[in-house]
Amino acid sequence: MFCRPPTKVAFLAQVCLLFMLAGTPEVAKALQEPSEPADAKEQEEAYPPPLELYEAETIPFSAPPPLGFFTGIKCDVNSNIYLVYSDAPGVGSEVITLDTPLPPVRKLSLDSRTVVSYAVQSLAGYELVRREDFAVDPRGTVYALLEAYHRRPDKEHKEIPDYLIAKFKDDGTVDSFLKLQKTPGENFEPWRFAVFPDGNFLVTGIVYSDPGRLERPFTGIFSRGGVLVQQVKPSGDIRPRTTPPVPEADQPKGGEQASGGAKPGQDEGQSGHGDSGARGFVPAYSLTVGAPDGNIYLMRASNPTRIYAVSPIGEVVQEWSVKPPRSDVEPMEMSLAGQNRLLLEFVHAWTPEDPKSHLVLALLDLGTGQVTATYQLPAKSHVSPACMTVRDEFLTLGTTEDRKLKVVKFVAR
Repeated sequence: MFCRPPTKVAFLAQVCLLFMLAGTPEVAKALQEPSEPADAKEQEEAYPPPLELYEAETIPFSAPPPLGFFTGIKCDVNSNIYLVYSDAPGVGSEVITLDTPLPPVRKLSLDSRTVVSYAVQSLAGYELVRREDFAVDPRGTVYALLEAYHRRPDKEHKEIPDYLIAKFKDDGTVDSFLKLQKTPGENFEPWRFAVFPDGNFLVTGIVYSDPGRLERPFTGIFSRGGVLVQQVKPSGDIRPRTTPPVPEADQPKGGEQASGGAKPGQDEGQSGHGDSGARGFVPAYSLTVGAPDGNIYLMRASNPTRIYAVSPIGEVVQEWSVKPPRSDVEPMEMSLAGQNRLLLEFVHAWTPEDPKSHLVLALLDLGTGQVTATYQLPAKSHVSPACMTVRDEFLTLGTTEDRKLKVVKFVAR
């Protein structure tokens, strides 16, 4: 399950994990035993009835077991899985600050049953470097969006950081860096990004004013040299209802470690998540994925969920508005599912106030804009969904009986 950031702060968060203590029957059971809200029936009738998934194959790894997963799981065309997960006990109990170490990006190769880690520990000229997001192109090249400070920020010293994109080699070491050039006359904070086949980047984030107030979302295409070449303005994009303060310098903005979506029942394109009215506006609650067709798919976690296909020249060539399958779930993951399809993962996350959880996997046909199928995992599977392959196999993550990482393939029948 995913956890929400605390309501009292718009962008700060505890580590929000897919589920804690993976493989624990009590946690997995909670994912599969949903509460049934009174107004959910009408919404569910618009979706195909869920297909039950059945275990087809288990692929064990020698790596330690995952104890929790961060948002933003990705797959390449060869069904390798890329994700950030913790294998250390206790991660997720503390509030994230700039000094909180984040787990590396990891690649799980199903063919070799190996795990490769991608991380930037330090960088010459900067006292503090922190990963905000990561991306994988269809060929499997890994990139990371970094927030870099020449001097470690504190309450007395506030610095506008540099934003860098690191490109990695296949062995997990850094290949190259580029610095995103600052946009003229604006304070732009990038939070999410994806890579086009030509090497340019789609970057989405926020623009804020000098007093530290949010102004608007910003999405643009940056060249391989880090220069802004085209601003992208999707129709019906998210917009602020309030102008909450930008986080303090020693607090993170939300990045990959946070998750969330629009508050159920919110008006289209507006923000959600508690009384602050800010979180749905923030592009931290967006997802991006680069596709073999050359486009990048951008998802905004509004209600309905908005998805845009952005071309390499910055045109929104297609867009979709997808209502959630239930009134109590929010979009948490998006991944490619073969040609012309996206797999959307809707979750009603466990919270102390509302401990019952629900998970819906929905297959979106990009040709028709319709959800053509929904899926559910068996109640006692004790796994977490990751990706859907071109062969319609569902890759899930879990823990073996001897406390090791495993990938389990499921199929519908």
